[in-house]
Amino acid sequence: MSKTITNIFNLEYYPEEIENNIIQNNRHTIIDNINTLNTLIEEALITNNNRALHLGIINEKIILKIKNKIKNLPKDKEDYLKEYSYDLVINRSEIRHLKDDKVRLSSIDIYRYVERLPSIIIDFDEVSYSKQKEEGLRFEKKFSDGTYYCVILVSNKKHTLTVKTIYMKKSDFEAQKKKHISTE
Repeated sequence: MSKTITNIFNLEYYPEEIENNIIQNNRHTIIDNINTLNTLIEEALITNNNRALHLGIINEKIILKIKNKIKNLPKDKEDYLKEYSYDLVINRSEIRHLKDDKVRLSSIDIYRYVERLPSIIIDFDEVSYSKQKEEGLRFEKKFSDGTYYCVILVSNKKHTLTVKTIYMKKSDFEAQKKKHISTE
C-alpha cells in the first residue's frame, strides 16, 4: 500500500505507480511526515539542490470546485484546468526564495507557509487566473493570523500543480511581525 500523507496535509494517497515513479527519481521526495518536511525545508535553505517536494494528490472533486470558482478565466482558457487529479509540488528553489525575499522570513515562518499550502488550495476563499510572468492560478485563504496567497503553475501534461510562490498579505505580515517583536 502507498504511504499516506493525509496525516500531515489531508491530501490523498499517491497511487502505487506514481509513488514508485517519484521514489525512483532521486530529485524528488514524497513528504510523508513532519520530520521529513522539517529536514527538507532546512536543507532547502542551505543547499542549492532543487529537489521537488511532493505534498500529495488533489483529487478531481476539489479540482472541479477550483475550476468552477476561477475568477477572470479567459474564454480561450476554459480547459486550462482539466478534470483529473493533480500532484501538489513545491521545489526547493521556491522555499529558498521565501528566505531570500526582501521580507526575510524565519525558518518557522517558512515551515508554517509550506504546511498551510494544501489548505490554501483546497479550502481557498478566492481563486483567480493570473498571467504576470507565467500563467497560473492565484489562491487566497484567510487564517486567524492573516491572509495568505499562493500562486501555482498548472501542468496538464504532468498532472502537477507546482507552487511558484506563497506569501502573506503585507499588512497582516507586518502586524504579525510587530506582535512577535512585542512578545520578545
